[in-house]
Amino acid sequence: MFDIREQLKKLPDSPGVYLHKDAFGQIIYVGKAISLKNRVRQYFNSPRNQPPKVRKMVEQITEFDYITTGTEMEALILECNLIKKYTPKYNVLLRDDKTYPYIKVTLGEDYPRILKTRRLINDGSKYFGPYTDAGAVNQIIDLLNRAYALKRCSTVQFPKDVKPCLNYHIRQCRGICLGTADRAEYARAVEKVMDFLQGKDRDLNRTLTAQMQQAAEAMDFETAASLRDSIEAAKAITERQRVVLSRKEDLDLVLIHSGDSGVHGILFTVREGKLSGRESFPLGDLHPGEEADLAGAFIQQYYDANVLIPREILVEKLPVDAALLSEWLTAQKGSKVSVSVPERGEKRALLSLVKQDVEVMVRTLDERAVRQKEKQAAIQAAFTEILGEPLGSAVQRIEAFDISNINGVDSVGGMVVFLNGQPYKKGYRRFKIRSVEGADDVASLQEVLFRRLK
Repeated sequence: MFDIREQLKKLPDSPGVYLHKDAFGQIIYVGKAISLKNRVRQYFNSPRNQPPKVRKMVEQITEFDYITTGTEMEALILECNLIKKYTPKYNVLLRDDKTYPYIKVTLGEDYPRILKTRRLINDGSKYFGPYTDAGAVNQIIDLLNRAYALKRCSTVQFPKDVKPCLNYHIRQCRGICLGTADRAEYARAVEKVMDFLQGKDRDLNRTLTAQMQQAAEAMDFETAASLRDSIEAAKAITERQRVVLSRKEDLDLVLIHSGDSGVHGILFTVREGKLSGRESFPLGDLHPGEEADLAGAFIQQYYDANVLIPREILVEKLPVDAALLSEWLTAQKGSKVSVSVPERGEKRALLSLVKQDVEVMVRTLDERAVRQKEKQAAIQAAFTEILGEPLGSAVQRIEAFDISNINGVDSVGGMVVFLNGQPYKKGYRRFKIRSVEGADDVASLQEVLFRRLK
């Protein structure tokens, strides 16, 4: 039996990482400390003074483990790695860095390409992101490839008798495989692409807008609608720029905001003195007084995977370990990085500006959350009417099946899945009917259900 009180006495007075575990041995929280002895004892000595979330966590702790480190910096790095490994439910968790896509420019190649990736590799490429709108990333990559006629194939060495692809014939490729591309001109096109992704170049948006207006005037509404979608995708990647600083400098702003839709970490990017982007990341439960801690955890996890670290990060409330975060970010970037709260001047005004923007955004998310709750209530009511009794909160997964065929042949069964009232598309399945001849939906459903449940 693990005696918590007895084990507390054995904790070393040194930096390290501690791991709280529940009755099943699952790690439910990972934390770092400059003194393991003092930090871990705080959870058990005065639980009444802790926030509700911490009190709930302490009630579930049946044992703890710890790993000592040489310095507090080593503890911070180890904590970050362990959070990624175990994903404890009481830690602030950004979705895995593989979930959010990046735009990659393969600068290590003779003719760089633009790709979507979910992995960061130190291969000489330039990465932009991460972005929360994967659809917009796909659209913008396609748009940039078409606009600047960039190389799309991965081939490096082409045979002498190579035949050019369709993109060359429709003038969306420069014929690199034929050796007809001007390398200097191609390099200038890649520079324009990177300027656009950094929010420095608006020429592409202006060109697309002009083309859309021309298409609309010519009553070519299909082309105009396609151009409109491209413009919206470009805006999703590079938000409308506002000059917010008198000096051309790069910085990020990190804000934590909560509402009916949950807690979000919102990141604003300023490049060359212009507000050039905004991304929102869902976090978890928030309790009073935790905003600064959440901001620190967000910074730690976000910039651990992000190679684009600015010289300055502004926050609304300074995290307790702000100095340590600055030291760690400096080591990551290779040059000085500061984490600070602006007290006056244009940076303070900038913080107020983005706070207003966040409040508007969160109101929109809250309205969407309210509508979603109303929708779920309507679904519950419909099931109650069908089943003759309440569905119950215990029902979290619903599967629905249907059969389709073409004139009695090529029968297939489809399964859709809903988790907590939301479509779970990763769980969708398709079944090719094997044992039934002709259009017999009942027998086909019988086969599908047997294969699903066996």
